[in-house]
Amino acid sequence: MKRRIFALGLVLLLALTLTACAKSAGGVYTLTKATFNGTAVKPSDLGMSFTFTLQSDGTGTGLHNGASINLTWTETKNTVTVESIDGTMVFDKEGKNLILHDEGTILIFERQGDAPEETKAK
Repeated sequence: MKRRIFALGLVLLLALTLTACAKSAGGVYTLTKATFNGTAVKPSDLGMSFTFTLQSDGTGTGLHNGASINLTWTETKNTVTVESIDGTMVFDKEGKNLILHDEGTILIFERQGDAPEETKAK
């Protein structure tokens, strides 16, 4: 009986470890919608273009108006924190999308798919 309990405990511990290592927010995101002080606008109308890729290992890259930047990121149940040389952004998770709130501005980044390395692994 002790062996069965021990074996079950090991299986549960392994399952929890494997699920804790996976970062569910990994993928490719593109800025598709913006709201400034309650008014919806298209990012392209403002000359804004921003896409970023979050790899499952906690690294990533961003492309902002043609400039490439390196990123690191972490996530909690409700947020994704992205850090770069330019600073830190904390996104709210909403379904598969990431939402950035900043002083009357809301930027919506829609998930476009898996990060390239994650696609190869499948």
